[in-house]
Amino acid sequence: MGHEVLTSPSGSEGIKSLRDNKDCQLIISDYHMPDMNGLTMANLISSNEGCDSSKIPIIMLTTEECSQELMEEAKKSDVKGWMKKPVSEPVLRDIISKFVTGE
Repeated sequence: MGHEVLTSPSGSEGIKSLRDNKDCQLIISDYHMPDMNGLTMANLISSNEGCDSSKIPIIMLTTEECSQELMEEAKKSDVKGWMKKPVSEPVLRDIISKFVTGE
C-alpha cells in the first residue's frame, strides 16, 4: 500500500522505535512479546511514559479469542481494535485504510 513498515522484536524496542520515528501513523502490536505484553506497551504509550506517541492508534494481534475483561482493559489503554492471527490481507488493508487514510 506504499507505507513504510518498521518492526521491533519486543515491546521495549517498539517504544524505542517510536521515539526515533515521529511520523508513525499506526501501531500493530502482538499481545504476546518477550519483555512485556502488548497491553503493557499500549499503557506506556497512552500514558506517555514510554514515548511521545499517545495519539497513534494501536491495534492488538492475538492468537486466541479475547475475553471481555481483556478487551475492556485494552480500551482503557486506548487500544482501538483486535485482530486474531492469522490476519488476511484484505482485513489488514481495511485496518490500514481506516486508521491511516481515514477511508
